[in-house]
Amino acid sequence: MIPIGPLTNVAAAIRKCPEIVYKIKKIVLMGGAFHEDFPEWNILCDPEAAHIVFTSGAEIYAVGLDVTMKCRLNMEQVRQFEALGSEGSVILSGMMKNWFAHYRFECPVLHDPLTVGCVINPSFVKFRKQEIFVDLYEGERGKTRIADEPEKSGSGIWIAEDVESERYLSFFQHRVFT
Repeated sequence: MIPIGPLTNVAAAIRKCPEIVYKIKKIVLMGGAFHEDFPEWNILCDPEAAHIVFTSGAEIYAVGLDVTMKCRLNMEQVRQFEALGSEGSVILSGMMKNWFAHYRFECPVLHDPLTVGCVINPSFVKFRKQEIFVDLYEGERGKTRIADEPEKSGSGIWIAEDVESERYLSFFQHRVFT
């Protein structure tokens, strides 16, 4: 399972039918910022849902913001994609340019595409099993943290530690733009 965005629907399914966890081979998600002191958007939108999913007992692989930020395209690459001239490359590069202009980003970060890439080829990312927790309290709400006292977390998941960004970007470019 590859949930995109907040984990609200996954948590609702687990609450409604807890045994569903045993029918899911694994959950690979983009979410969290395990080595940063700020919340990541997908978790911040519904930290209670993230807590339910992370403590469900499902096998979870989380690709956090601290790792996805290493997979960026630059504007030269976007122009190269556009120059391919295929209908898809022209449309996608145009969408990227508009998105960057609107949000004033210098280059796109491949958050969700990297997560999908991990399912296709898990060797792009180095994962390590960690006990983690999601802060649910005002002021810290939505932050994902590695537990100092693992016995208190109840949430052993695989978190992304690093990515072979050049190799992944080459794969992405080949898959999407050729």
